[in-house]
Amino acid sequence: MAAVTSAPPVTSATVGSADVGAEESASQSDSNPSTSILSLPSPGKNPPTGVEIAETNESAVPAGDRTPEEIVAEAGPRGQDYLRALRARGVPALGMDSVEISFANGTCAALGSGMPRTEVLNEFDSVGEALATGTGLESGQIAEAYVSAAEQTYC
Repeated sequence: MAAVTSAPPVTSATVGSADVGAEESASQSDSNPSTSILSLPSPGKNPPTGVEIAETNESAVPAGDRTPEEIVAEAGPRGQDYLRALRARGVPALGMDSVEISFANGTCAALGSGMPRTEVLNEFDSVGEALATGTGLESGQIAEAYVSAAEQTYC
């Protein structure tokens, strides 16, 4: 597991054995940064059990020195609405609210820039696969939950 520092690098998360953060490797050169909508700000503390944080070379999501609590607080009521919508859709609370808020930001940015919804859903394949075990949902249902919750409550 990579060490988590207080510096503001963008990170990607691995839940279980599935890479939540990217279709591209975290060992890319600076000239070819990841373009995944699931890039995450550095959480500033150790992730929950089963979640691995890997640093990347890109700063697409400026995190500064924000803590996970600050990220959630800055999302305000719409962030809380988004998190409640995820839970209502069967996505379990895993102590990763700041990560999920980052997912919402990336989802809304991607949709707002014209990325087709099907491509945005595809970005959540690994998240769905990782969370499908033990939730009673299929990976596609989890991907749909993340995207539709963001569309309806956050974007």
